[in-house]
Amino acid sequence: MNSECTIHGPFKVSRWLANQDHITNKCPVCGGLIIAQVPARYARATIADFEQGIQDKAVKYLRDHPKGNLLLLGPTGTGKTHLAAAIAAEAIKMGVQPYYTQALAASNRIIAEKSSQQFIEKPFLIVDEIGRQYNTSAESLRLFDLVNGRYNAMRPTVFIGNLKQDQFKEAVGEAIADRIREDHVKIFLTGESRRKAAKAAA
Repeated sequence: MNSECTIHGPFKVSRWLANQDHITNKCPVCGGLIIAQVPARYARATIADFEQGIQDKAVKYLRDHPKGNLLLLGPTGTGKTHLAAAIAAEAIKMGVQPYYTQALAASNRIIAEKSSQQFIEKPFLIVDEIGRQYNTSAESLRLFDLVNGRYNAMRPTVFIGNLKQDQFKEAVGEAIADRIREDHVKIFLTGESRRKAAKAAA
């Protein structure tokens, strides 16, 4: 069955997706974003929403660093999660299923399941709000276990933080920062808060 998505254009519905009754939009990219648990607010995000230089860096990461990391840093409201969602959509188009979580939620789930394996095994993981954890030694160990597991498995991870470029190491610690930086692309978003701008225009 062929159809067309207003966001992602023409598509062919797979038999598996056609049978997922909880997914009303059968576009494989939209469906993949739901499966990834990307927040609904960013379901329509595309890399075309960003300036050309940012687009080029995002595409370069997906093309040239299939086993590496991406750091999305910058002040609050500059579009980091929006860009991560757009990158997730591009990954789905390439046949890679992403998964989105926030750092604190990941830490809590690791406690509940007594393992970080569920995150280590994700083909493409997005971890938002790095640096907003409780910053306890136990939580740092949980984050290290997740990062080290993905580092050893050579699986790509996007890390998002409301941090300045020189604050990342301090926020996550030397051991974690060292593993992330070994093979990574950094995108630093600047400018006024998009949320403030939208509120002012309302």
